[in-house]
Amino acid sequence: MGGAGIARAGFTLVELMIAIVVLLIGALAAFGTQVTSGQMIDFSRDVTVAVNDLEMCMEELLLQSADNMPIVYPEGAPVPGYQGLHLRNEDLVPTYVNWDAGQPIPDPLEIQLVATWLDGSGRIQRQTLTTAKSR
Repeated sequence: MGGAGIARAGFTLVELMIAIVVLLIGALAAFGTQVTSGQMIDFSRDVTVAVNDLEMCMEELLLQSADNMPIVYPEGAPVPGYQGLHLRNEDLVPTYVNWDAGQPIPDPLEIQLVATWLDGSGRIQRQTLTTAKSR
């Protein structure tokens, strides 16, 4: 009755360690995917919020006549009430594409509204909305 005829069931230590390494690699890959997915969701939310703010601000600008718009909302100056409204360091700044200061207001007046903000990583992001206002 020697020990040579006894069969052992189960995994060896080497097989167990290889299985653990494979599972860890899979878990790390899944975790990395989740982190990236979370960042993309945050970025998408920020863009949606910025576009909503741009639309709301553009509607406010369009309530002005084309002749008064550059006076009430000066080119290059942040629109009051929209600074840091929903996003970190958010600014909405109008530009009048086909108009130069001191010149007559063209018809139609092309308005470009640019939103800038800092994302979760501290990078500057921009979104633009353009329309035209005629008399």
